[in-house]
Amino acid sequence: MDLKSLNTFYFASKFLNFTKTAQALNFSQPAVTTQIKNLELELDQKLFIRAGKKIALTQAGEILFGYTKDIFSMLDEMKLELESLNGEGRRISIAADMNFLTISLTKILYKFYQDNPSIEAQINAVEDSNKIFRGIERNEYDVGIVYGDYNLPYIENVTIADNPILLVCSKFFYDLHRENKNWCHLPLIKYKNSSFYGSSLNNSIKKNFLGDQRVIEMNSIETVRSSIINNVGIAIVTKDVVSDDLKKGTIMEINLKSEPEYVKTSLIYLKDKSDWNSIKSLKKLLIDLQG
Repeated sequence: MDLKSLNTFYFASKFLNFTKTAQALNFSQPAVTTQIKNLELELDQKLFIRAGKKIALTQAGEILFGYTKDIFSMLDEMKLELESLNGEGRRISIAADMNFLTISLTKILYKFYQDNPSIEAQINAVEDSNKIFRGIERNEYDVGIVYGDYNLPYIENVTIADNPILLVCSKFFYDLHRENKNWCHLPLIKYKNSSFYGSSLNNSIKKNFLGDQRVIEMNSIETVRSSIINNVGIAIVTKDVVSDDLKKGTIMEINLKSEPEYVKTSLIYLKDKSDWNSIKSLKKLLIDLQG
């Protein structure tokens, strides 16, 4: 059984039309018919029921079609993996913190695909920046987007954003309390996460003597943002989380007691992948987005 005959059978099963199969594969229709007949003889099974110009898969045909889809899917994966050994392949594996995926990465994926039409992207949501770093080291991921810095001789570390930490509330609460500045009577919405990002927000809460009031903990930054807008309380977040809302005026910034602090976002990858066009394109799009 050769792959050429299996490929012909695969397309014939998809189209259920030998003429369309011949056109798709640039064969003559008799060549398609011959390959299918030879496959049926080899397997000693009827693969198609013919009724005039219409055809349908037999039970044996349905079984073979299922296996054929798996075979060609595995072949595609094998080709991609082998291509990656010779440098840049057709697939790029990106690992990022869930917050960054929600806030930023999804905004540039459409443009990334436009700029790199032959590239497939695999997006991985990874909560722990250390896991992303280890994945880059082991070649499990091609690119990582992390909070903080990783300065090692074999890792390229590119700062793509340096976002200030803000204390914010809804416009309704801001208008209600901006004269008396009685923010401590409002619940504090706290992002609960042990990552570098979560720790940075918690340190800012401590430095600004927040947390003595009622605390509502949430493990999703998007839920924190939604709760601010819906007048649940005040919150400490980075500017990128609420930048659109600040522009619209639905969320307002409150002055912090301490000096401004920042959370750095970095793009990391092995230095031997620095010449990958897909990585260069992703880097530019992310820097442009934050700028």
